[in-house]
Amino acid sequence: MRDIYIIALVIMVPLVMWSQDSDMEQDIAEDISFVDFYLDINRPLQEFKKSIDETYIGFSFSYMVQRRVEQYSFFGIQLSYAHYGALSNTVSTQGFEDFNDNTGSNSLGLQFLYRYYTPFFYKTIEPFIEIGLGPQVFYTQTTTTFFDENNSSEVNFEEADLGLLYSVSMGSNIKIYEMVFGIIKFSYQGGSAMSYLVPQDMLSSEIPIDSFDATQSSTQHFSFQLGIAISI
Repeated sequence: MRDIYIIALVIMVPLVMWSQDSDMEQDIAEDISFVDFYLDINRPLQEFKKSIDETYIGFSFSYMVQRRVEQYSFFGIQLSYAHYGALSNTVSTQGFEDFNDNTGSNSLGLQFLYRYYTPFFYKTIEPFIEIGLGPQVFYTQTTTTFFDENNSSEVNFEEADLGLLYSVSMGSNIKIYEMVFGIIKFSYQGGSAMSYLVPQDMLSSEIPIDSFDATQSSTQHFSFQLGIAISI
């Protein structure tokens, strides 16, 4: 984990110095902030790929605030969600109501971001560099739905583990209309070693959770993020 903090500092310090020394445009009248919404297409790498050997989908939301009026740098926060697979089955019981179990593995990440828009742009295309650091949690939950008159349900957490998430990204805003922008971002995201559950290809038991394998690894992956940004 010490290596991760060193990497983050090595990347952060040059970017901050660069942003302070760069010449900025003087036609910015007020602070700018962005609200970003992304569809994340994630591909596992290295040890993570041995456990999850397929592309998985996620979603992200971020809020970015400009440091100062005359600068291209932004600070912000990003919340991300990803789903790694699920198994579902209807369980028949003698003397009790049947019920359905749906068990899925997911992750939530919360990163503090630093984004720098380069002074080099082309028409409506504005490239940027971004780094992030924060916590993430991997969790597996089971939603049980009972076949009673009220179709009642309950949620149980089977396992959860907290770790570190960090990212290095390159992307660009593309102006669509006034204060609305398309946004594309390519990210390398890494994480500390974590314990999590991975669903098997098919059920090996009537109870879905019995068909999940426990594993532990770091969580490196490549992420292609496609979304929309709104300036407010």
